[in-house]
Amino acid sequence: MRTDESAAIIENLIRNLSHELKNPLTTIKGYAQLLSLKPGDSDSIDKSRRMIQEQTDRIDRMLQELYTAFLPRKTETSAFDASALVREIMDSMPSGVRVVPGAIMASYPMEGDWNALAAIITLIVKGFDWKGFSSSRCTLAMTGREEGAEIDIRFEGVEMAEIEESIFYLPFTLKKYYVKGTELYEAYFIAHACGWEILPLSSREGLGTGFRIVI
Repeated sequence: MRTDESAAIIENLIRNLSHELKNPLTTIKGYAQLLSLKPGDSDSIDKSRRMIQEQTDRIDRMLQELYTAFLPRKTETSAFDASALVREIMDSMPSGVRVVPGAIMASYPMEGDWNALAAIITLIVKGFDWKGFSSSRCTLAMTGREEGAEIDIRFEGVEMAEIEESIFYLPFTLKKYYVKGTELYEAYFIAHACGWEILPLSSREGLGTGFRIVI
């Protein structure tokens, strides 16, 4: 990655994080001021304390999620069947996660970190805001290529804006679609540690927008 690209990524990361922190901090400031304006009003005191605690917890969760996404990971290489793993992950998804199989290779033996691949797919699929987009679903497909394989995850029934590759470097960019906002960011860095790629998929031929994992 070039120096100018790294600088742009860091700048955008700071902007994103500052934007996310601004709302809870503004709320905390407002209720702190209310405490000083109405020191004898028990209802205002109770509400202010509750709201300040809620927003403090919100900031704490945000930073913990970002910290988790930044954690360095050691890769553990072993032999496994990636196609079988993809099917196993689909079968293990909880109720409410609407994922259907697309074309999946019968078998794809490979050497790599199967835990990492499972984590990437789970973050992208399970981390999606299924409650907020109750009419959507995703299709999981896997095809071979000359050296390796590609796993496509396409979301349908939701109008995602055209996705830029830079979203993988920036937590909270797709928070509208993801519960925590750090799922894609975490998935990207797991893939990077394994020497894999995650790429955005444009909507085409009636297929939804999504992501491609290149292994």
